[in-house]
Amino acid sequence: MSNREKNYQVELVKEGDAVSVQIAGETVGKVTQKEELFLARNSWDNFLGEFKKQDQAIMAVISNFNLRQA
Repeated sequence: MSNREKNYQVELVKEGDAVSVQIAGETVGKVTQKEELFLARNSWDNFLGEFKKQDQAIMAVISNFNLRQA
């Protein structure tokens, strides 16, 4: 691992119908379901996309966080 790389713990927290994605104890986004699609948003309320599977939407939130850290 290089000096720039950091390891973060990712937690998924169920909040009603939504799943909050927390990295290092901070909420970085949410995934909600609308009909048969899962909608991903980051914590700045930017829409990241619609996905057929919940895990794809969660990965979009995590990837968005990683890009902001770069």
